[in-house]
Amino acid sequence: MNILILSLAYAPFSGVGAARMTSLSQYLTEQGHKVTVVCYDSKVFNEQELLRPIPEKVKRVVVDRLNNRIKNINYLKNRVLKTVENGKFNICISSVGPYETMFFIHELWRKYRLPYVIDYRDPWLYEKSTLAEKGIIGLKVKMRDFLCQFVERRAIKYAAKIVEVTDYCKRDLIQRYHLSDDKCQVIYNGYEKTLFHEKYPRKDYLTLGIAGKISYNVSAMKLFLQTCGEFTDCTRPIRVKHIGKKEGDLQEEFPETYRECGVKGYQETMETLSGMNILLIVYSHLSGLGTKIFDYIALNKPIIYIGTAPSELSEMVRGFENGYVCGTKEEMTKVLKGLLDNCPKKLTEENLTEYSREYQNAKYVELLEKLRRK
Repeated sequence: MNILILSLAYAPFSGVGAARMTSLSQYLTEQGHKVTVVCYDSKVFNEQELLRPIPEKVKRVVVDRLNNRIKNINYLKNRVLKTVENGKFNICISSVGPYETMFFIHELWRKYRLPYVIDYRDPWLYEKSTLAEKGIIGLKVKMRDFLCQFVERRAIKYAAKIVEVTDYCKRDLIQRYHLSDDKCQVIYNGYEKTLFHEKYPRKDYLTLGIAGKISYNVSAMKLFLQTCGEFTDCTRPIRVKHIGKKEGDLQEEFPETYRECGVKGYQETMETLSGMNILLIVYSHLSGLGTKIFDYIALNKPIIYIGTAPSELSEMVRGFENGYVCGTKEEMTKVLKGLLDNCPKKLTEENLTEYSREYQNAKYVELLEKLRRK
Protein backbone atom coordinates (compact mmCIF):
# COMPACT_ATOMS: atom_id res chain seq x y z
CA MET A 1 0.00 0.00 0.00
CA ASN A 2 0.94 3.62 -0.49
CA ILE A 3 -0.02 5.27 2.80
CA LEU A 4 -0.25 8.94 3.74
CA ILE A 5 0.04 9.80 7.43
CA LEU A 6 -0.86 13.23 8.77
CA SER A 7 0.99 13.48 12.07
CA LEU A 8 1.98 17.04 12.87
CA ALA A 9 3.97 15.79 15.86
CA TYR A 10 6.56 13.36 14.50
CA ALA A 11 10.22 12.39 14.82
CA PRO A 12 12.68 13.85 15.66
CA PHE A 13 10.29 15.29 18.27
CA SER A 14 10.63 13.00 21.29
CA GLY A 15 7.40 13.99 23.04
CA VAL A 16 4.62 11.44 23.48
CA GLY A 17 2.64 13.05 20.66
CA ALA A 18 5.12 11.73 18.11
CA ALA A 19 5.60 8.21 19.47
CA ARG A 20 2.52 6.47 18.04
CA MET A 21 2.83 7.45 14.38
CA THR A 22 6.63 7.32 14.32
CA SER A 23 6.45 3.72 15.49
CA LEU A 24 3.60 2.80 13.13
CA SER A 25 5.24 4.41 10.08
CA GLN A 26 8.46 2.52 10.69
CA TYR A 27 6.57 -0.74 11.16
CA LEU A 28 4.65 -0.17 7.91
CA THR A 29 7.85 0.36 5.91
CA GLU A 30 9.34 -2.77 7.45
CA GLN A 31 6.28 -4.64 6.16
CA GLY A 32 6.99 -3.37 2.64
CA HIS A 33 4.52 -0.48 2.49
CA LYS A 34 5.33 2.97 1.14
CA VAL A 35 4.77 5.73 3.70
CA THR A 36 4.67 9.52 3.45
CA VAL A 37 4.25 11.63 6.60
CA VAL A 38 3.15 15.26 6.70
CA CYS A 39 4.58 16.79 9.88
CA TYR A 40 5.62 20.07 11.44
CA ASP A 41 9.18 21.29 11.01
CA SER A 42 11.33 20.32 13.99
CA LYS A 43 12.02 24.01 14.71
CA VAL A 44 8.46 24.17 16.06
CA PHE A 45 9.56 22.09 19.05
CA ASN A 46 12.04 22.64 21.85
CA GLU A 47 15.55 21.70 20.71
CA GLN A 48 16.03 19.60 23.85
CA GLU A 49 13.12 17.41 22.76
CA LEU A 50 14.47 16.47 19.32
CA LEU A 51 15.83 13.09 20.35
CA ARG A 52 13.70 10.56 18.47
CA PRO A 53 15.32 8.89 15.41
CA ILE A 54 13.56 9.50 12.08
CA PRO A 55 12.62 6.22 10.34
CA GLU A 56 14.92 5.84 7.34
CA LYS A 57 12.43 4.67 4.71
CA VAL A 58 9.69 7.16 5.53
CA LYS A 59 9.28 10.18 3.27
CA ARG A 60 8.55 13.34 5.26
CA VAL A 61 6.70 16.38 3.95
CA VAL A 62 7.80 19.04 6.42
CA VAL A 63 5.51 22.03 6.94
CA ASP A 64 5.81 25.27 8.88
CA ARG A 65 3.45 26.29 11.67
CA LEU A 66 2.05 29.80 11.22
CA ASN A 67 1.25 31.91 14.25
CA ASN A 68 -2.25 32.80 13.07
CA ARG A 69 -4.46 29.77 13.69
CA ILE A 70 -6.83 30.25 10.75
CA LYS A 71 -3.99 30.98 8.33
CA ASN A 72 -2.14 27.95 9.65
CA ILE A 73 -5.11 25.64 9.02
CA ASN A 74 -5.52 26.99 5.46
CA TYR A 75 -1.79 26.63 4.83
CA LEU A 76 -1.83 23.04 6.10
CA LYS A 77 -4.88 22.27 4.00
CA ASN A 78 -3.16 23.47 0.83
CA ARG A 79 0.01 21.49 1.58
CA VAL A 80 -1.90 18.31 2.40
CA LEU A 81 -4.20 18.50 -0.63
CA LYS A 82 -1.23 19.15 -2.91
CA THR A 83 0.52 16.10 -1.43
CA VAL A 84 -2.59 14.00 -2.06
CA GLU A 85 -2.84 15.20 -5.67
CA ASN A 86 0.75 14.17 -6.35
CA GLY A 87 0.86 10.97 -4.32
CA LYS A 88 -1.53 8.29 -5.64
CA PHE A 89 -2.19 7.10 -2.10
CA ASN A 90 -4.37 4.13 -1.17
CA ILE A 91 -5.32 5.35 2.29
CA CYS A 92 -4.61 8.12 4.79
CA ILE A 93 -4.24 8.12 8.58
CA SER A 94 -4.78 11.43 10.35
CA SER A 95 -3.38 11.34 13.88
CA VAL A 96 -4.83 13.87 16.32
CA GLY A 97 -3.90 15.93 18.32
CA PRO A 98 -2.76 18.38 17.24
CA TYR A 99 -6.22 18.81 15.71
CA GLU A 100 -5.64 21.21 12.81
CA THR A 101 -6.31 18.53 10.20
CA MET A 102 -9.85 17.97 11.51
CA PHE A 103 -10.97 21.16 9.76
CA PHE A 104 -10.27 19.84 6.26
CA ILE A 105 -9.72 16.07 6.45
CA HIS A 106 -13.20 15.41 5.00
CA GLU A 107 -12.03 16.84 1.67
CA LEU A 108 -9.74 13.86 1.15
CA TRP A 109 -12.80 11.71 0.58
CA ARG A 110 -15.13 14.27 -0.96
CA LYS A 111 -12.60 15.59 -3.49
CA TYR A 112 -10.28 12.65 -4.11
CA ARG A 113 -12.18 9.61 -2.84
CA LEU A 114 -9.17 8.85 -0.64
CA PRO A 115 -10.37 6.80 2.36
CA TYR A 116 -9.01 8.05 5.66
CA VAL A 117 -8.75 6.91 9.25
CA ILE A 118 -8.94 9.37 12.13
CA ASP A 119 -6.59 8.21 14.87
CA TYR A 120 -7.51 9.81 18.19
CA ARG A 121 -4.33 9.84 20.22
CA ASP A 122 -6.29 12.04 22.63
CA PRO A 123 -9.95 13.10 22.70
CA TRP A 124 -10.49 16.51 21.11
CA LEU A 125 -13.71 17.86 22.61
CA TYR A 126 -15.46 17.54 25.96
CA GLU A 127 -12.39 16.00 27.55
CA LYS A 128 -13.16 14.57 30.98
CA SER A 129 -10.93 16.01 33.70
CA THR A 130 -11.42 16.77 37.37
CA LEU A 131 -9.15 19.79 36.94
CA ALA A 132 -11.27 21.46 34.28
CA GLU A 133 -10.68 25.14 33.51
CA LYS A 134 -13.00 27.55 35.30
CA GLY A 135 -14.11 31.15 34.84
CA ILE A 136 -13.51 32.90 31.51
CA ILE A 137 -11.08 30.22 30.30
CA GLY A 138 -13.57 27.48 31.13
CA LEU A 139 -16.30 29.34 29.25
CA LYS A 140 -14.05 29.65 26.19
CA VAL A 141 -13.33 25.92 26.30
CA LYS A 142 -17.05 25.14 26.42
CA MET A 143 -17.74 27.49 23.51
CA ARG A 144 -14.94 25.90 21.50
CA ASP A 145 -16.29 22.43 22.20
CA PHE A 146 -19.79 23.44 21.14
CA LEU A 147 -18.69 25.10 17.90
CA CYS A 148 -16.08 22.51 16.93
CA GLN A 149 -18.38 19.54 17.41
CA PHE A 150 -19.79 20.34 13.97
CA VAL A 151 -16.27 20.14 12.54
CA GLU A 152 -15.67 16.86 14.33
CA ARG A 153 -19.02 15.43 13.21
CA ARG A 154 -18.20 16.21 9.57
CA ALA A 155 -14.72 14.70 9.80
CA ILE A 156 -16.12 11.53 11.36
CA LYS A 157 -18.97 11.27 8.85
CA TYR A 158 -16.65 10.81 5.88
CA ALA A 159 -14.02 8.73 7.67
CA ALA A 160 -13.60 5.08 6.72
CA LYS A 161 -12.73 4.22 10.31
CA ILE A 162 -12.23 5.88 13.68
CA VAL A 163 -9.43 4.53 15.87
CA GLU A 164 -9.31 5.32 19.57
CA VAL A 165 -6.69 4.39 22.13
CA THR A 166 -9.10 3.46 24.93
CA ASP A 167 -12.50 1.82 25.29
CA TYR A 168 -13.91 4.87 27.08
CA CYS A 169 -12.98 7.16 24.18
CA LYS A 170 -14.67 4.77 21.77
CA ARG A 171 -17.89 4.68 23.81
CA ASP A 172 -17.85 8.46 24.18
CA LEU A 173 -17.67 9.11 20.42
CA ILE A 174 -20.28 6.45 19.64
CA GLN A 175 -22.73 8.01 22.07
CA ARG A 176 -22.08 11.62 21.07
CA TYR A 177 -22.39 11.10 17.32
CA HIS A 178 -24.62 8.01 17.27
CA LEU A 179 -22.02 5.91 15.47
CA SER A 180 -22.22 2.22 14.73
CA ASP A 181 -19.88 0.03 16.74
CA ASP A 182 -18.05 -1.21 13.63
CA LYS A 183 -17.22 2.38 12.63
CA CYS A 184 -14.80 2.51 15.57
CA GLN A 185 -11.93 0.35 16.76
CA VAL A 186 -9.64 0.50 19.78
CA ILE A 187 -5.92 0.11 19.15
CA TYR A 188 -3.87 0.81 22.25
CA ASN A 189 -0.59 2.61 22.44
CA GLY A 190 2.22 0.32 23.51
CA TYR A 191 5.79 0.04 24.65
CA GLU A 192 8.77 0.02 22.31
CA LYS A 193 10.97 -3.07 22.26
CA THR A 194 14.20 -1.22 22.93
CA LEU A 195 17.50 -2.73 24.00
CA PHE A 196 19.04 -0.98 26.98
CA HIS A 197 21.40 -1.71 29.83
CA GLU A 198 19.22 -2.59 32.78
CA LYS A 199 20.19 -1.03 36.08
CA TYR A 200 19.57 -2.39 39.53
CA PRO A 201 17.84 -0.43 42.30
CA ARG A 202 19.81 0.85 45.26
CA LYS A 203 19.26 -1.05 48.47
CA ASP A 204 19.71 1.88 50.87
CA TYR A 205 16.75 3.83 49.44
CA LEU A 206 13.28 2.99 48.19
CA THR A 207 13.53 4.70 44.81
CA LEU A 208 10.49 5.80 42.82
CA GLY A 209 10.78 6.97 39.22
CA ILE A 210 8.38 9.14 37.26
CA ALA A 211 8.78 10.10 33.60
CA GLY A 212 6.92 12.78 31.69
CA LYS A 213 4.51 15.44 32.89
CA ILE A 214 3.73 16.14 36.50
CA SER A 215 1.50 19.08 35.65
CA TYR A 216 -1.42 16.70 35.04
CA ASN A 217 -2.03 16.91 38.78
CA VAL A 218 0.52 18.99 40.70
CA SER A 219 -1.53 19.04 43.91
CA ALA A 220 -1.61 15.22 44.04
CA MET A 221 2.14 15.11 43.40
CA LYS A 222 2.85 17.56 46.20
CA LEU A 223 0.68 15.61 48.61
CA PHE A 224 2.53 12.44 47.67
CA LEU A 225 5.94 14.06 48.20
CA GLN A 226 4.81 15.38 51.58
CA THR A 227 3.78 11.85 52.50
CA CYS A 228 7.12 10.47 51.32
CA GLY A 229 8.85 13.04 53.54
CA GLU A 230 7.19 11.56 56.60
CA PHE A 231 9.32 8.43 56.13
CA THR A 232 12.71 10.23 56.17
CA ASP A 233 13.62 8.75 59.57
CA CYS A 234 13.18 5.19 58.28
CA THR A 235 16.21 2.98 57.76
CA ARG A 236 15.34 3.06 54.05
CA PRO A 237 14.25 6.61 53.09
CA ILE A 238 12.12 7.25 50.01
CA ARG A 239 13.53 9.10 47.00
CA VAL A 240 11.50 10.22 43.96
CA LYS A 241 13.31 10.94 40.68
CA HIS A 242 11.65 12.78 37.79
CA ILE A 243 12.74 12.40 34.16
CA GLY A 244 11.43 15.14 31.91
CA LYS A 245 11.09 18.90 31.64
CA LYS A 246 11.38 20.75 34.93
CA GLU A 247 7.96 21.73 36.22
CA GLY A 248 7.66 24.19 39.07
CA ASP A 249 9.96 24.25 42.10
CA LEU A 250 9.35 20.79 43.51
CA GLN A 251 13.05 20.09 44.01
CA GLU A 252 13.42 23.27 46.05
CA GLU A 253 10.23 22.54 47.99
CA PHE A 254 11.08 18.88 48.70
CA PRO A 255 14.91 18.73 48.67
CA GLU A 256 15.09 15.56 50.76
CA THR A 257 12.78 13.41 48.67
CA TYR A 258 12.68 14.79 45.10
CA ARG A 259 15.30 14.97 42.34
CA GLU A 260 15.09 16.37 38.80
CA CYS A 261 16.97 14.29 36.21
CA GLY A 262 16.15 16.45 33.17
CA VAL A 263 15.04 15.46 29.67
CA LYS A 264 16.45 12.19 28.33
CA GLY A 265 16.02 10.17 25.16
CA TYR A 266 13.76 7.13 25.19
CA GLN A 267 16.52 4.57 25.69
CA GLU A 268 18.22 6.52 28.47
CA THR A 269 14.85 7.12 30.13
CA MET A 270 14.12 3.40 30.15
CA GLU A 271 17.59 2.64 31.51
CA THR A 272 17.10 5.15 34.32
CA LEU A 273 13.64 3.84 35.18
CA SER A 274 14.95 0.28 35.23
CA GLY A 275 17.06 1.29 38.22
CA MET A 276 14.00 2.20 40.29
CA ASN A 277 12.14 0.01 42.76
CA ILE A 278 8.75 1.44 41.85
CA LEU A 279 7.34 3.54 39.01
CA LEU A 280 5.05 6.47 39.67
CA ILE A 281 2.34 7.93 37.46
CA VAL A 282 0.25 11.02 38.16
CA TYR A 283 -3.01 11.79 36.35
CA SER A 284 -6.15 13.90 36.61
CA HIS A 285 -8.32 12.76 33.71
CA LEU A 286 -11.26 10.44 34.13
CA SER A 287 -10.66 8.92 30.70
CA GLY A 288 -7.56 8.07 28.70
CA LEU A 289 -4.44 6.05 29.40
CA GLY A 290 -1.63 8.13 27.95
CA THR A 291 1.52 6.44 26.68
CA LYS A 292 3.83 6.34 29.67
CA ILE A 293 1.89 3.54 31.34
CA PHE A 294 2.93 1.18 28.54
CA ASP A 295 6.62 1.97 29.03
CA TYR A 296 6.14 1.26 32.72
CA ILE A 297 4.47 -2.05 31.89
CA ALA A 298 7.43 -2.97 29.68
CA LEU A 299 9.77 -2.58 32.66
CA ASN A 300 7.49 -4.85 34.69
CA LYS A 301 8.00 -3.03 37.97
CA PRO A 302 5.38 -2.16 40.60
CA ILE A 303 3.39 0.96 39.72
CA ILE A 304 1.84 3.56 42.00
CA TYR A 305 -0.92 5.70 40.49
CA ILE A 306 -1.72 8.98 42.23
CA GLY A 307 -4.50 11.39 41.37
CA THR A 308 -8.09 11.06 40.24
CA ALA A 309 -9.64 7.73 41.16
CA PRO A 310 -11.48 5.87 39.91
CA SER A 311 -10.43 6.67 36.36
CA GLU A 312 -9.74 4.62 33.26
CA LEU A 313 -6.01 4.66 33.98
CA SER A 314 -6.33 4.00 37.72
CA GLU A 315 -8.42 0.90 37.05
CA MET A 316 -5.88 -0.38 34.54
CA VAL A 317 -3.12 -0.02 37.14
CA ARG A 318 -5.29 -1.59 39.82
CA GLY A 319 -5.81 -4.60 37.57
CA PHE A 320 -2.18 -5.68 37.91
CA GLU A 321 -1.02 -7.83 40.80
CA ASN A 322 1.34 -5.14 42.08
CA GLY A 323 -0.40 -2.00 40.87
CA TYR A 324 -1.40 0.50 43.57
CA VAL A 325 -3.89 3.37 43.40
CA CYS A 326 -3.67 6.32 45.78
CA GLY A 327 -6.37 8.96 45.72
CA THR A 328 -6.00 10.16 49.32
CA LYS A 329 -3.20 10.80 51.81
CA GLU A 330 -4.32 7.83 53.87
CA GLU A 331 -4.00 5.55 50.86
CA MET A 332 -0.56 6.97 50.06
CA THR A 333 0.65 6.34 53.61
CA LYS A 334 -0.71 2.80 53.62
CA VAL A 335 0.82 1.90 50.25
CA LEU A 336 4.24 3.38 51.04
CA LYS A 337 4.38 1.68 54.44
CA GLY A 338 3.51 -1.65 52.85
CA LEU A 339 6.17 -1.24 50.16
CA LEU A 340 8.81 -0.30 52.72
CA ASP A 341 8.00 -3.49 54.60
CA ASN A 342 7.91 -5.69 51.51
CA CYS A 343 8.52 -4.33 48.01
CA PRO A 344 7.76 -6.78 45.18
CA LYS A 345 10.15 -6.82 42.23
CA LYS A 346 7.59 -7.22 39.45
CA LEU A 347 4.30 -5.68 38.38
CA THR A 348 3.00 -9.08 37.33
CA GLU A 349 4.06 -12.59 36.36
CA GLU A 350 1.78 -12.53 33.29
CA ASN A 351 2.93 -12.26 29.66
CA LEU A 352 2.93 -8.58 28.66
CA THR A 353 3.48 -8.90 24.88
CA GLU A 354 0.00 -7.60 24.04
CA TYR A 355 1.02 -4.21 25.48
CA SER A 356 3.86 -3.76 22.97
CA ARG A 357 3.68 -1.33 20.05
CA GLU A 358 4.67 -4.15 17.71
CA TYR A 359 1.55 -6.07 18.72
CA GLN A 360 -0.65 -2.99 18.33
CA ASN A 361 0.99 -1.99 15.02
CA ALA A 362 0.18 -5.43 13.62
CA LYS A 363 -3.48 -4.79 14.48
CA TYR A 364 -3.25 -1.47 12.63
CA VAL A 365 -1.85 -3.12 9.50
CA GLU A 366 -4.67 -5.66 9.60
CA LEU A 367 -7.19 -2.81 9.79
CA LEU A 368 -5.63 -0.93 6.86
CA GLU A 369 -5.57 -4.04 4.70
CA LYS A 370 -9.27 -4.66 5.39
CA LEU A 371 -10.11 -1.09 4.40
CA ARG A 372 -7.98 -1.43 1.27
CA ARG A 373 -9.96 -4.49 0.17
CA LYS A 374 -13.32 -2.73 0.49
